[in-house]
Amino acid sequence: MKKNLFVVLLLLLSGIPVILQAQKTKETKVETVDEIEEGDGASVRRLIPKKGIKHYDPYVLFDDFTINPPSGFPDHFHSGFEVITYVVQGKLQHKDSQGNQVVLSAGDIQCFTTGSGVVHSEMPEGTEQVRGFQIWINLPSEFKRITPGYVVVKSADIRATKISDQVSVKTIVSAGATVRVKAQVLIQEIHIKSGSRYKLVLPIGYKGFVYVSAGNATIEQALVTIGQAVFFTSEDLEVLANQDVTLLLVSGLPLGEPIRRKGSIVK
Repeated sequence: MKKNLFVVLLLLLSGIPVILQAQKTKETKVETVDEIEEGDGASVRRLIPKKGIKHYDPYVLFDDFTINPPSGFPDHFHSGFEVITYVVQGKLQHKDSQGNQVVLSAGDIQCFTTGSGVVHSEMPEGTEQVRGFQIWINLPSEFKRITPGYVVVKSADIRATKISDQVSVKTIVSAGATVRVKAQVLIQEIHIKSGSRYKLVLPIGYKGFVYVSAGNATIEQALVTIGQAVFFTSEDLEVLANQDVTLLLVSGLPLGEPIRRKGSIVK
């Protein structure tokens, strides 16, 4: 820094014009979840929606849920959006009115297109505590009334990309992944070892947030821990793991369409 200032000073004294380029300031905002109860006694850390964040186009909801049996989510109705469920602990049984019945284990991903409407339940399988993430993604208007669809990808079929000995990235949803949705989104789980750095990069035009699932990190000079997220609109973000940390990168290209949610229905 001192060397650069010295060079600039010499140029100014010599009469040579100097153009100083201002460093772009990255717009970031740290948000903390609301801790609430949903379904039949399930504990939820809710990031979207909450006070000040009605939705985050194309995202309608983001929950970090914990279920202690016999609590859970009994039968309820959904329509007008797509649901991503990612289980990180325990086993979760899904049943729906389309005849699907699947047990999701840790590492499994479920994509549920509610479309014109469907009834389903999500309950723990066995006595072990269940933890996972549920993300609602708005359906573009032309797909609101499509027939409900269902896809499950088992953990064994999902490969994490080893960026280095310190960083690995698992893609949960993207245009090129097995799990795809109608909106253009990128959702990744990122593991970073303590003391290591990593630069998060978004596709052009995307906006998103980074949620701390485990551990803590410094993201663009902000210290964040479990239950907190950094929202950003720049194309990249610097992360320093203060301890072993697991992050969820949730991003997408805004649809630019109205999001009208009433309970579990998105019109």
